[in-house]
Amino acid sequence: MYDFGELLRQERLKKRWTQKRLATLIGVSEATISKYESNQVPPPFEKMRALAVELNISTDVLYGLESQEKISTYGLTSEQSSIMRELSELFRNQNDAFQKRLTEQQFTLIGKIVTEFTK
Repeated sequence: MYDFGELLRQERLKKRWTQKRLATLIGVSEATISKYESNQVPPPFEKMRALAVELNISTDVLYGLESQEKISTYGLTSEQSSIMRELSELFRNQNDAFQKRLTEQQFTLIGKIVTEFTK
């Protein structure tokens, strides 16, 4: 059963954040986070979106619509986002094919990643 408050609390604790820290990040009071976590009041859409960004999860997860883990590209350059999408697709293809070693394309992508992170 979907419990927004419990989900929010678990996601906050995964980050090892206090209610105060999360409140500061999204621009509300610590008491407001407490109310969200105890299901006394639901966050408005703008705060729900801010929670999703700060916790690095989709709003679908926060609304209880999707439980599949997502990788956020928020704050990445378009090149970095492109690399992440390409990497995800390569891993999916790798898993589908059950190959045991990296392909030339995967080595090339790893090179792009290393270059991007060492700029």
